[in-house]
Amino acid sequence: MSFLNYEWFGQTPSHFPYCWHVAEEQELLGLSDAMNLAESFPKEGFIRLDRSTRLQGKSYRNYSLPTDEGHQYLPTIWQQFINEIQSVVYRRSVAQLLNQPIAEQLELRFVKHGPGDWLGPHTDSEDKLFSHVFYFNINWQAHWGGTFDVLAQNDASDIVRRVIPVLGSSVILGRSHCSWHQVAPVIEGVDDARCSFLVHGLIGGSDEA
Repeated sequence: MSFLNYEWFGQTPSHFPYCWHVAEEQELLGLSDAMNLAESFPKEGFIRLDRSTRLQGKSYRNYSLPTDEGHQYLPTIWQQFINEIQSVVYRRSVAQLLNQPIAEQLELRFVKHGPGDWLGPHTDSEDKLFSHVFYFNINWQAHWGGTFDVLAQNDASDIVRRVIPVLGSSVILGRSHCSWHQVAPVIEGVDDARCSFLVHGLIGGSDEA
């Protein structure tokens, strides 16, 4: 069983101001699978993170649930999806798209942004090769905020592309010194959480991984 359309990884990504690419609804992940994953998105076990007062480094406020190596506590469909994400086929496909080495390891986590939550402008740490974010929000409205913003520089207002986190969409970016991005604040009063699944590829790689 495959969840992903691997032809998508053969497309040409954007290269301004760094390497990134967006999968619109159903381009990479089919509607039925996206809906089933969204309906079984974890509801418990999240840790509240608040680094909103940081003067240096990444500032953010959200809920996080890292996956362990076994992820046996998850519904079967999520175990199957994660197994595919951890496969060399997925990692080789990402490397092809972004023109990178194959990630040797992955860091996986579920993330939720509630009303007022956000992630400030930042570049990922140097141990990362890429970040790939999948969205599982069935009825997300554009005016609710929570967009993934590709930034031209360390400036929250200098937005190159704004990605609405609708069901089945995703965004991937190659880490560089200029790979600035952010999550815009979710507006107050939203009666829902912005649900995403985050994949970080870590430095190092081999076809044998």
